[in-house]
Amino acid sequence: MGTTGALGATMMVAEAIMSGMDKARNKFDELTGKAKQKYGEATGNASVEARGRRRRVGGNLRQAGQKIKDAFKR
Repeated sequence: MGTTGALGATMMVAEAIMSGMDKARNKFDELTGKAKQKYGEATGNASVEARGRRRRVGGNLRQAGQKIKDAFKR
């Protein structure tokens, strides 16, 4: 029984770490996407602007999904 409790606690810590890493990656994607989008706008490069927009939106969507997942964990 003690092993199961320790294993469960270890899994919870691992999930918390991964959750934090996922959140950081999502925020990074949002911010780099925003920068790419602005760069594309400033240079008139529609391709870079579109890639930046996709990355920003993807990061935002993953952040929203993470928030929903976190709400169900409680």
